[in-house]
Amino acid sequence: DFACGSGIFLAQSYKRIVQYWQKENCNKKLTFNILSRLLTNSIFGVELDEKSIKVAAFSLYLALLDFLEPRDVWLMNGETFPLLINDSNSKKKLNIGHNLYRTDSISENGDFEKNHYDIIAVSYTHLTLPTIYSV
Repeated sequence: DFACGSGIFLAQSYKRIVQYWQKENCNKKLTFNILSRLLTNSIFGVELDEKSIKVAAFSLYLALLDFLEPRDVWLMNGETFPLLINDSNSKKKLNIGHNLYRTDSISENGDFEKNHYDIIAVSYTHLTLPTIYSV
């Protein structure tokens, strides 16, 4: 999503991908590692606003947790959430993710353009339609 905002469209898309995986793998237990892999291999977004991209990451983490039993939520095996945000303007250059890019989706040569995407879906929440006047 090239204007992911708070990530609601991405979170719902992620949930659909997980549900599809569950349908195709009905005999396998859905684990934190599988959920993390589905997230990092399937969901990508671009957003310019620094606060919105953080909310998007949080929304995706909550979507991931929705599929876990309460006893699994505390990540007893030392698992950590996958790093999602890639912010080239951040002062912290360590631990950069590769799913949510904080950049302008219109500018050329962004880091997100280096990835290969099978499907590109965009949610237009601020689409302005022309006004039609009748006489």
